[in-house]
Amino acid sequence: MPKGIPRTHNDYICQWISFGEIAGYTDETVSLVVIPVLHNASIQAVCGPTILRGGTIVLSKSQSPKEQFELIEKYGVTYTLLIPIQISYWMEAENIAGQYDLSSLKVIISGAQKVKPELVRWCKDRLHVGFCNVFGMAEGPASSTRWNDSTETQLNTVGRSLIIDADVQIRFVDDKNMEVKTGEVGEMCSKGPLTFKGYFRNDRENAKSFDEEGFFHTGDLVSVRPDGRFVVEGRKKDMIIRGGENVYPEATEDILVKHPKIVNAAVVGMPDTKLGEKLCAFIQPVEGQSFNFEQVKKYMKGQGIAVFQWPEWVEEVKGWPLTAVNKINKSLLRAYIKQN
Repeated sequence: MPKGIPRTHNDYICQWISFGEIAGYTDETVSLVVIPVLHNASIQAVCGPTILRGGTIVLSKSQSPKEQFELIEKYGVTYTLLIPIQISYWMEAENIAGQYDLSSLKVIISGAQKVKPELVRWCKDRLHVGFCNVFGMAEGPASSTRWNDSTETQLNTVGRSLIIDADVQIRFVDDKNMEVKTGEVGEMCSKGPLTFKGYFRNDRENAKSFDEEGFFHTGDLVSVRPDGRFVVEGRKKDMIIRGGENVYPEATEDILVKHPKIVNAAVVGMPDTKLGEKLCAFIQPVEGQSFNFEQVKKYMKGQGIAVFQWPEWVEEVKGWPLTAVNKINKSLLRAYIKQN
């Protein structure tokens, strides 16, 4: 059953004001919406801030990059939000993009799942846009890079809290609910104006999600750099425990997608009688190419990556099972590899 997440008008307006400032929205903004309008990401980062600033919204009926490029040229679109896999669709359609005038585009926003650095770099280098690397959730807590942050910041972090204020409390804790040190990985917890007050009529879930101090435990694993910016390491439920070693699949995915023959990759845990779990990598090669297990091993070795982070099984794919908002559905990938 879906969990009901009550949000207030003031809650959203507060976020719209802040995100409008972070992303640089004005009354001349033209935003292209290519995800469901009533998804939290669309409400929070595109539709709400655009309307509040007096800008214009253009709705896309299609997931085709070609038709989206047509809308950008026709309406002089300046902003859009793309789920990471949608950026990969644009990358695959790069030869088509050259047929359209996309020079009006100023900022691309992305989030909903971790945005791999190679996707950000493509947007920066090929489209010459600012980039808001967003980390947020329907429960309210959110952070983002600013549109004019340095490229390094946009590539590797999700910036800072959407609102910098003493009432917005964010901390990162270990399994014993003790705060971790700067640079260490901990579960992100939040309290204050950006955080909802509890799931609708769901006492059992609220008891699991909120601690005695009223902090909401997000289930997201995050580290904080010395400069105060957040780095998303993954989800607690996605973490792979291989022979007692915690492995964050996103780190391995980031390495895989740097290879010029790999379009996208997703890593999940697969059952193993000796180690508990092993890493299984689902890999989508560039069209017309192939990338097998032996190539993966050779590549990982060349990158100097610790052996426990290497994939120990590789499945080559041409596409992905997706959720309703175009996230790669890792639950289905796990179910598939468990059965095979």
